[in-house]
Amino acid sequence: MKRVDQYKAKLKAAKAALKIRQRNFNIVSRELIKTIDEIETLERKIEDETFKLATIISNIKSTD
Repeated sequence: MKRVDQYKAKLKAAKAALKIRQRNFNIVSRELIKTIDEIETLERKIEDETFKLATIISNIKSTD
C-alpha cells in the first residue's frame, strides 16, 4: 500500500505543477502575442514614414 500512496502523492504534486506551468505558459503566450503585434505595428509605421519621405523627395526633385 505504501507504493500506491507514493504514486498518489506524486500525482497530486504533478497536477499542482501542471497548473502552475499552464498559468505561466498563458502569461508568456499573451506577452509574446503583444510583442509580435507591436513589432508589426512599428514595422508598418516605418514603412509608411519611409514612403512619405520618398514621395516628398520625389516631389522636390520633379519641381527642380
